[in-house]
Amino acid sequence: MTRRAYNQTTTQTNQCGNAGLLGNFGIENCAHSKSIEEAIIKNAFLDMFHLLADNFDDVLDSVIRSVEETLSDNESAVKLYILDKTLSSLESKRKKLTYMLLDDKITKEAYGAKYNELIRKIN
Repeated sequence: MTRRAYNQTTTQTNQCGNAGLLGNFGIENCAHSKSIEEAIIKNAFLDMFHLLADNFDDVLDSVIRSVEETLSDNESAVKLYILDKTLSSLESKRKKLTYMLLDDKITKEAYGAKYNELIRKIN
């Protein structure tokens, strides 16, 4: 099965069993495939999850434990901290560069080249 959005403004997706096993060979191999709205897929998952949760308390505990472990993962927080520190350092260098130009310590051409490099890194 594959998940394809028809365009950026729709939530309809196209499901086709041929795409996953045989590769994506185009619409001629998925002629029987119909679009399924995203809401229908989400509701089907929630219905299935509720059935599991009602019948198997240990399944629910396992899912909750897995979600909690994923949410408590510090990897994203560490990456964000490193990016914030890097961005602050680049902003500081950009300010120092401006002061160097104002104090006639560097030429306008050197300033322009270095400034553009710093802006590229910041972006």
